[in-house]
Amino acid sequence: MLTPVEETLEMPTGFHQPCMSGTMSDLGSHWNDLAFWALDLRHPLTIEAKGPPPNPEIAPASMSATYEYGERGDLPPVKVTWYQGTGKPPHYTEKKIPQWDNGVLFAGDKGMLLADYGKHLLLPEGDFKDFKEPEPFIPRVRGHHEEWIEACKTGKPTGSNFDYAAALTIAKHLGNVAYRMAQKLEWDPLSLQAKNCPEADRLMRKPYRKGWTL
Repeated sequence: MLTPVEETLEMPTGFHQPCMSGTMSDLGSHWNDLAFWALDLRHPLTIEAKGPPPNPEIAPASMSATYEYGERGDLPPVKVTWYQGTGKPPHYTEKKIPQWDNGVLFAGDKGMLLADYGKHLLLPEGDFKDFKEPEPFIPRVRGHHEEWIEACKTGKPTGSNFDYAAALTIAKHLGNVAYRMAQKLEWDPLSLQAKNCPEADRLMRKPYRKGWTL
């Protein structure tokens, strides 16, 4: 469960994953994508993760990671929290929201939006019983294959082009890095380094054999 907004909410070359990156690096791209796209996210300022003591060989089944993003144009700073496994946000454990198996919760000042890839719900439902949805205005994606062919023919960027997907993928992998470092990371997107944690480099960079560079 991901809560964008205050809980009041491929790898670029050079990054190196432990051999076990778990749910975050599997489903993270899909579920974080909803918040990433809707909130116009790019590079997190800080990343902090919590979970059981790291195992040197396997990823945790349950963990959480919290990202802080700065202002983006007219959009204010926002906090995004990823939950997996038995870890759930208070809205879920206190049964303030429907008990969906998966979803993304946008928590705002005047209400919440719970969404997955097939449905969405404004909460509390009683406050929005008279709400009328706007006419569709976002073009529907016809499918990965058609979108790719259209991009080849016209040069039109795909919805999840390399520029967008790289930033999204870096962010989710940083949740795993913060978890294994057991500290809050301050991220520099230009150098691709945690400014306050140089020892995290060993999880993000793989030494090349002599004579090979990239």
